Amino acid sequence: MVMNALLEMKGAAGNGSQEIQKLLGKYLDVFDEPKTPPPERVQDHKISLVDENAVIKVKSYRYPSAQKDIIEKMVAEMLQAGVIRDSTSAFFSPIVMIWKKDDSWRMCIDYKRLNQVRVKDKFPMPVIEELLVELGRARVFSKLDLRSG
Repeated sequence: MVMNALLEMKGAAGNGSQEIQKLLGKYLDVFDEPKTPPPERVQDHKISLVDENAVIKVKSYRYPSAQKDIIEKMVAEMLQAGVIRDSTSAFFSPIVMIWKKDDSWRMCIDYKRLNQVRVKDKFPMPVIEELLVELGRARVFSKLDLRSG
């Protein structure tokens, strides 16, 4: 199903569709829907806070009734698909719903408050001119999230 949808994308039906089909077939398992949550990791990601004893709880935003229904449906689907799992964390950040170009909703999390109290990374920001030069040499541009758009 995913392979057919990708092949129908602009440009895939013309030259090179056999190569695309072969490549997608080789990595078809990448597009499988998750059936369970990801496996436990040896080390989970840790966000270092300026005050390690701080607990960030931001009150949930108010949503119109129609958006609440959409949020509940999306959360239920993600739980069912194993994309998310129940949490016992003391931390809480609210959901923000973003309207996408394809007339659907994207669920995001507002981590502004958490970001205010985390230890800032010590990695330098890339120089925009260098990034643009690298992009100029690129032949393929893609989205990071193929599943959710």
